[in-house]
Amino acid sequence: MRKSGSSLTKNSKTGTVRILGYCRESTSKQFNEGFNISDQEKRIRSYTEIYFADTKYELEIVREAASASSLDRPEMKDVIKRAKAHDFDVFIVFSLDRMTRQVRDLATMLKLFDSNRIELISVQDDIDTETPMGRFFIYMIVLIAQWEEETISSRTQRGVLESARQGNYSKPGAPFGYQRDPENNKRLIVQPDEAKTVRRIFEMYSVEKKPIKTIRNELNALEANNTPWTENRINKILTNKIYYGTMVLQNTEFPNIAPPIISENEFKLAANCLRSVRPKTGKRQYMFKNYCFCNKCKKMLHGNFVTVSKKLYVYYDCYRCKTRINEKTILEAVNAEFTEIIQRDSLDEQMQLLKASYEGIEKQLEFIPDSFSKTGSNRQYLERLYYEQTLEQQKIQEELLLLNGTQKSLSFRQLSVMQKHDFLEAHVERLGIDLKSKSVIIHYKKT
Repeated sequence: MRKSGSSLTKNSKTGTVRILGYCRESTSKQFNEGFNISDQEKRIRSYTEIYFADTKYELEIVREAASASSLDRPEMKDVIKRAKAHDFDVFIVFSLDRMTRQVRDLATMLKLFDSNRIELISVQDDIDTETPMGRFFIYMIVLIAQWEEETISSRTQRGVLESARQGNYSKPGAPFGYQRDPENNKRLIVQPDEAKTVRRIFEMYSVEKKPIKTIRNELNALEANNTPWTENRINKILTNKIYYGTMVLQNTEFPNIAPPIISENEFKLAANCLRSVRPKTGKRQYMFKNYCFCNKCKKMLHGNFVTVSKKLYVYYDCYRCKTRINEKTILEAVNAEFTEIIQRDSLDEQMQLLKASYEGIEKQLEFIPDSFSKTGSNRQYLERLYYEQTLEQQKIQEELLLLNGTQKSLSFRQLSVMQKHDFLEAHVERLGIDLKSKSVIIHYKKT
């Protein structure tokens, strides 16, 4: 908490203390519909009115919907840029976790604020950053939060494996061809219409020897199961052992997890056919072919490659501007944003409900510490409520990690070439390439 009479850097021209308040929610839905974002702003304004009452000040509030897992988020990057330019004197957040949940990022922000003589205030945490002990406790708060998150994640992964050993399907959602058993959500039952399509896919590929591209076209022509079909989706079905009852989790096979739709021999036959397929020699696959355009001349870039000491380098050339960009540079530029879309799209309705429940409890917990100064029975009640709500929050978080654990590792970079092409086809209109600065502007398809 800010000390009374604390010295502050002021705008030399106006003699005014420039205060920047920062409010954050994790998702756009919470940002647009949640009470918490408005409450953060209200608490920051109330704090400012009380503790800066004898000071001439200007207060600006910025609001953001983004995860605090890193500082790489639009409004926070702007805060960092403004801090370097000493565009404000005081930075206020309702709680430290609104700014960051990572010790490394906290150290970065503290160093940035200190070097630019900016005072950091956390309304809820009641910590003075001007003293070494205050700084120590700030690090401890974030360090404990990070340790708890990593501990829960590790414990959840062990729980997922144990659940699989007990014969449960321990992955998020249900694979095509199955649905969760209404009487036991940990088990799978066959979805007849989808299972019929699964069997037909294996038959067309293994028996009729049809290419995956042909199977895709036939399924789309029939509007099979009223869903769009891609080569990547068919390939995933052909390589998923769950269809003969075996689940693969963390490189371990768990048999008899689901009722089989095909036999193990049928699956192995398809696997042998897949192994026999070899790419045509001399043909190069360009990840971003037909998507890259030169920002200067608006012409499409052409894929090219150079081999140096038996090492392949892939480029995209603008023949008019006579310049090029390395494919790895484009991948680095788009990976984080594409990964965020992949992970976001992987969340199902159940995960959204769990997140909403978790945030609801978090909102309640934020108000309980403010009442701990009360004595007698009220204090005992609040302490018990805090304990019970914390346990419930941990339970929800473990369920969320159980569903989300396998999805968090997904990234655009790790996808196969086919999967990358499917993603680009579904989401991206074109990539504008600035060949001078080597920057990439992503133009998404309108939805």
